Amino acid sequence: MIFGLCAGGDWAFAPAGLTGTILRGAGTVALIVWAADELARGVNPWRRVLGAGVLLGLAFRWVAGATA
Repeated sequence: MIFGLCAGGDWAFAPAGLTGTILRGAGTVALIVWAADELARGVNPWRRVLGAGVLLGLAFRWVAGATA
């Protein structure tokens, strides 16, 4: 829910500066927490794979951004 609110706020208002950074950071942290929880405690294998995929996607985006 927090990720959805952050993503929606970022899309609707496109805040710049510190506000935008905090909004995107909070959304990313919420997504990481959700994905890690799904990976650890997902109710079925599909949910665990989904959590792992989201974490891998975020890690890939972080590495790709660090090397750009």
